[in-house]
Amino acid sequence: MPKKTSKQPPSSTPKSHLQQKQQQPNWPPLRPLIPSTSLTLDPLVPDQIYLIRNFFPSTLCKTYTSFLASLPLTTTPGKPKKGDAVRVNDRFQIQDEGFAEDDDSNAITFSSPGRPPRAARTTWTLLIYLTSCEGGETVFYPEATRFNRNPEPVSVAPVPGMALLHRHGDRCMLHEGKEVREGEKWVLRSDLVVAR
Repeated sequence: MPKKTSKQPPSSTPKSHLQQKQQQPNWPPLRPLIPSTSLTLDPLVPDQIYLIRNFFPSTLCKTYTSFLASLPLTTTPGKPKKGDAVRVNDRFQIQDEGFAEDDDSNAITFSSPGRPPRAARTTWTLLIYLTSCEGGETVFYPEATRFNRNPEPVSVAPVPGMALLHRHGDRCMLHEGKEVREGEKWVLRSDLVVAR
């Protein structure tokens, strides 16, 4: 397991200034990717939760797992602020325009060179599972309705290369990541941005 740091640097400087000074990692290329014509969007809960199986090939999952394990990880605090969700995991978080540009190289963007950026918001969370493990499922808890007073939870086990899309914000379902009982769970997480 990689070294973990539990504290942020002293905050005499604004956070954004610290991020600018932070050395950017040398991200492995996001290749090879599966051709989009070979991918299928499978709805688990329509307009809420979707799976894309084989989103990343196994070689890319292994490359990113190895690379991420070499980064300095920070353990999230175990006690949340009032109203916040509990998150206990090791993570690496950075604002890296170069990686974002490479990550979005085949996507439609909201700004063009010479034009001002357009207002946007995030409405979906994207999880890309890099490893499998025992436990570690992402479980969603649908709200009861008058037609279904006790809906079954929707559970997604981590499968290397599989992507999971789910709504967040006001339309987010209550959900959790189950405890990993054996092995390690490595996940890439991002937000999808849409025009306002």
